[in-house]
Amino acid sequence: MDVVARLCCLRRTLLIRTCALAGLVLAGVASLLFGLRTLAQTWRDRADPIAALAAAMRHVHDCNAAVRIPGTTPPDQLGNMARALAVFRDNLVARQASETALHRANAVFGTALHGMMQGMIVWGADHQVQFVNRRYFAVHDLPHGCVEPGMDLCEVVKIHCAHGIHPGETEAQAYRKLYGLITSRTPLQQELEVRSGIICQISLQPTPGGGCVVTFEDVTEKRLNERRIAHLARHDTLTGLANGGSFNQVIAAVVSPTTPARRLPSCASTSTASRR
Repeated sequence: MDVVARLCCLRRTLLIRTCALAGLVLAGVASLLFGLRTLAQTWRDRADPIAALAAAMRHVHDCNAAVRIPGTTPPDQLGNMARALAVFRDNLVARQASETALHRANAVFGTALHGMMQGMIVWGADHQVQFVNRRYFAVHDLPHGCVEPGMDLCEVVKIHCAHGIHPGETEAQAYRKLYGLITSRTPLQQELEVRSGIICQISLQPTPGGGCVVTFEDVTEKRLNERRIAHLARHDTLTGLANGGSFNQVIAAVVSPTTPARRLPSCASTSTASRR
């Protein structure tokens, strides 16, 4: 009986210890699961802002200034990164606004230049075309767009000579003449017959850095009108013969003190000659 009682007591003890050990194991497993769940939640809470911040970075990189930057309020490292990204986004907004204003100003300036009554061509210090307006082609009677930015002086001279500009000159002569004009570095204004029958008033203004701005005004009609007025002032409108004003100018030139004295025939000699 004692043996049986002892066995029963031992069995009970082992059962109690086994249950206690199982309880400890279950408690450890539950604690481990809880810790893993907490860690996963913490990682998820941290991973979502990182993913959102990474997406915002991609938008800023793609110049999307309308993106919202998340997580700028926390005082941790992730918040510092978000605030720095917000600064980059604000700079992007400011740069895009400046580019828009500059593009609008350039459009207005370009419209004004193309609407000028004078043709204009801008040369750089490297003797290449930087700008040419539409009136330039009309003044020179050139096809629109045959001269464009990036062309050098030699190319422009070849196009000019191919379309009849610089009459009576070879390409080499025209090149030397234009090269001397754009490299003179002194403002000048002169009239030049750019092609047969077309007279242009050329104005050159040097620019800082070695370039220059050259404008062309067609004064052909103006000069023709001046010649017509001068002709009408000296000739009769009906007969086309010289009028009294022209006769007086000739007489004044004949009797001018600067001309050699010439003996005029007397009335007696004139009558004698007529009788003969």
